[in-house]
Amino acid sequence: MKTKLEKIFLVIVIPLVTALMGYYGGIYSTKKGPYLQNVIESKKELGDSLASYYSAAAAIYYAEIDLNYADVKKVDKNSTYYLTLYNEENKDYQAFINASTKLSTLVPASLRDKVANIESTWDKINSEQLDEDATEKQWFRNLDDIRQLVLNNLVDKKSLDPIWK
Repeated sequence: MKTKLEKIFLVIVIPLVTALMGYYGGIYSTKKGPYLQNVIESKKELGDSLASYYSAAAAIYYAEIDLNYADVKKVDKNSTYYLTLYNEENKDYQAFINASTKLSTLVPASLRDKVANIESTWDKINSEQLDEDATEKQWFRNLDDIRQLVLNNLVDKKSLDPIWK
């Protein structure tokens, strides 16, 4: 036989606690759900932007090599071949600038200058007559450094919850 206290506990306290837990769980998920969705989407957008940035930077580098090689071989600058290379290089450069700009808007302020300054690095590398292997190593080392900085920032657990900030 249950005591009066046990009956009160079973009839009033347990349903009340269950209801309150459901209520607070609903409030928590309503507030945190959209936040977590935004975090996931922004991380995905940053990852996609980083991939575009890196591939556009590689494409512009190799397009420039092709164009320089055509110059060395003294290909007629009015030929269809040369004009195709030139147009591809321009298209790749535009994609590179777009990807660089987009990525710099998505990274934290502390990384913006690093990401945006890759354009200056490109201008410097492009204007110098360096050994192709040295230039390639320098270019991709810079890109790898930036990619690693962004990735290190991307996995920062504190950015997942504003309470930790």
